Amino acid sequence: LYSQALASKMLEEDVSIEQVFKNVRTEVLKLSGDTQSPVEESKLTGKSFFLKPINFLQIANDFYYRGQYEECLNAYQNAIKHRPEFKDDPWLLTNIGVVYAKIGSEDKAIEYYNLSIEKDSTYAQAYMNRAPQYSLQKMYKEALDDYNTAINFDPLNDSFYAERASYFHWMGENENSLKDYKKAYELNTKYKYYLMQIAIEYQLTNQNEKAIEAYLEYLKFKPKAKEINNNLAMIYEELEEHEKALKHINKEMEIDETPGNYTVRGGIYLGFYLGLGKQSTNNDLNYYEKALQDYTKAIEMAKNLNFNDDGLSNSNSLGMYQAIYEGRIQFFILTNQYELATNDINTSIKIDNTTPDNYYKLFYVFNEQEKYFDAYVQINNCITKAELTTRDFRIGTIGWEETLTISDLYLLRAEISKKIKNYTGSCQDYNTALQLAEEDSESRSEIEKLISENCNSE
Repeated sequence: LYSQALASKMLEEDVSIEQVFKNVRTEVLKLSGDTQSPVEESKLTGKSFFLKPINFLQIANDFYYRGQYEECLNAYQNAIKHRPEFKDDPWLLTNIGVVYAKIGSEDKAIEYYNLSIEKDSTYAQAYMNRAPQYSLQKMYKEALDDYNTAINFDPLNDSFYAERASYFHWMGENENSLKDYKKAYELNTKYKYYLMQIAIEYQLTNQNEKAIEAYLEYLKFKPKAKEINNNLAMIYEELEEHEKALKHINKEMEIDETPGNYTVRGGIYLGFYLGLGKQSTNNDLNYYEKALQDYTKAIEMAKNLNFNDDGLSNSNSLGMYQAIYEGRIQFFILTNQYELATNDINTSIKIDNTTPDNYYKLFYVFNEQEKYFDAYVQINNCITKAELTTRDFRIGTIGWEETLTISDLYLLRAEISKKIKNYTGSCQDYNTALQLAEEDSESRSEIEKLISENCNSE
């Protein structure tokens, strides 16, 4: 069997000697019905390869790291068959759960984590691994309970705090995420990834100066790390420090030219063009053309990355491709080029027509041009998409500096209805907006005033 497998595997091209022998071992195991496994004394000679005791756990481990998950599960089951005591081993049961999680079998993964906990209720790793499976099933309380339990049993494990931090980040609880990443870094300062995550959470909680400090500290250890200079550029742009923003995005593009980086730099040039922030010391003031060139370059790069000649997606990056269009749409709107903006918005809608954002932008563009009937159609579309998403949907306005609730969208439709003399519809929308407005919010009193002014006469 060994000679047969070796002769076959030696013919494979572009495979290292080490990988040849790994492939031979897999083939012999398969051909012998899991009864023989070569164990080489030397990767170069292949000596002593017959009928050694099979280490099914090592075989399972090899299959796992090669992404052969079904074979990995078979190896674990063979381990239990040959060593029945393994069925009570919480470590092995947890590992089987990990494999099921890898192949997307959430229920089976949870089943094995439960078995592991039944065998040892203090085994922290089983709780830690079960938590994200609960999250995937939207059992968020159970997930958080598992994260907390795991940390209680193993309070010095930095990776556990990082896992809970990731959960908090996913749930939008960035302050809690920041706290956990700080604890993880305190326990393991050698792992600089935590420092990067701390910087990100500072940025997301608008602690910009601390974010800048953490990013710059991280760059001392990882000077060519991707996306860090990009994030610094976005912070400085938010602070309207365009020169510093431009410096960092150019550094990022020396490391990696991506559609996203061209979009960020386009936004920085647009900031210069609009005269925002501190006075520039750059003598090249052709920022309008630079911004447009970068936005257009980003779109072309994204199109080449995500679409084939038939216009079909080659990846799951449609969201990114659509987001790249947002930059140029923003550019055209802020420079009052509404026809060009409309063309790009409609293209973006063709990519994904499920979100309300682009319909809002169309409403905005038509309203600015006083095309009120067209604006009315688009705010209708926007409301329909927003309500299908969730009642708590937040939609970015032009400039992405504010958010609009569903209540706000009804207010906008009420206002546009007045402009087309649909007074009954306008009053209905005012009342709907009032019903949807958050309790004790300032907007409620403003809406009540609008109803009083517009809807109480005969």
